[in-house]
Amino acid sequence: MATLKLHYDGWLTLPAGLRQMLDLKTGDRLQADLIDGTIVLRPVHGKGAPTEPEQAIEPPAVTSAPAPSLETALPQKRPRGRPRKVSAS
Repeated sequence: MATLKLHYDGWLTLPAGLRQMLDLKTGDRLQADLIDGTIVLRPVHGKGAPTEPEQAIEPPAVTSAPAPSLETALPQKRPRGRPRKVSAS
């Protein structure tokens, strides 16, 4: 099973082995669907891409976690990178 990391501005990196199995190249587009709380990515090939999801070979394990409440949510960390400008007063 491939594990992906969601980066600070929303981009994902697919592992090389997964890209090779799906014959994905730089610039290829993927269609993302939310199906029963699961994100499904499918390659888009031309204009006639199927709109209905195909039956999965192996159904994903369903785990449910309680949604965090607003009171217990931690403040969002600043992304790494260039620091804030500080005015010299």
